[in-house]
Amino acid sequence: MLRVFRFAAKMDFEIEPNTLSAAKELKGLLLNPALISQESIAQEFYKAAKSGRTLSNFLYKLQEAGILDNILPEFTSMEGFDHDPLHECLKVSPYNDPIVNLAVMFHDIGKATTRGTNKRGYSNYHGHESAGVPIVQEIFKRLRFSNLGPNDKSNILKAVERHMHIHNLDNLKVKTLRKLIHDPSWDLVKAVSYCDEASRGPGMFDPAEFEAKIERAEAKLNTIPGGANALKKQIAALIDGNRLMEWFPQLQQDRKQIGIVLPKLQDWAAELLLAQKDVTEQMVYKKAKQMVSQSRP
Repeated sequence: MLRVFRFAAKMDFEIEPNTLSAAKELKGLLLNPALISQESIAQEFYKAAKSGRTLSNFLYKLQEAGILDNILPEFTSMEGFDHDPLHECLKVSPYNDPIVNLAVMFHDIGKATTRGTNKRGYSNYHGHESAGVPIVQEIFKRLRFSNLGPNDKSNILKAVERHMHIHNLDNLKVKTLRKLIHDPSWDLVKAVSYCDEASRGPGMFDPAEFEAKIERAEAKLNTIPGGANALKKQIAALIDGNRLMEWFPQLQQDRKQIGIVLPKLQDWAAELLLAQKDVTEQMVYKKAKQMVSQSRP
């Protein structure tokens, strides 16, 4: 059933009426994992995601046939929005990477649960990026998406959570920029945000200005000698999880505390390095000791 919709989406043909009727009649089978595995459903979406246009058409055809609600009811709850977050971003996607296009497909899904209205009667979706994360996590849990590795899923979730930062990139503090740019998800966040901004339409998006904005942000973290990624390398040489456990053996039994202390310590070191100040191992140890003490329950 799904494959015929995917082929129709990819090759732009209308499904033969009797075949379409049969698919509508049998759509309930998609809810029975004993007959149709969730992995095989996810695989059709993964294959369609090799093209943003194809994935958009695939979703639209399933939606039009009343089948999408059986598979991804999270999307059908966004019908009727002023701005169509389901299709427009995918239509303008220049990417052939399924991971990118799946991230684009998921990035605004939190709008379904955060829709509000301002004083002028226009819709707003405050906090939709954070609200989207647990929704996508549930979809991954339900449909598995076995074509995606753990890092792929993690990066998609971060792209959902962080894509709105790009709109205000010039005004972000160094701490937030470092969290964005030095994270493995950065390239995916950029790609999703590119599609998000490009979907605004002619005259409202300038690709050159988008790239210039990205370059300005990345340049803020490359002001220390050594060029691109020099800051990231210096921080890694000063402190990481292994160094923390070496200094404070008790953390070997409390990995959650490492997850609390390490990012804060790295941010502290980054601020000093970007201010062209020397950071020694002794300074890092002293600051780490203070943070470890403060983070204890």
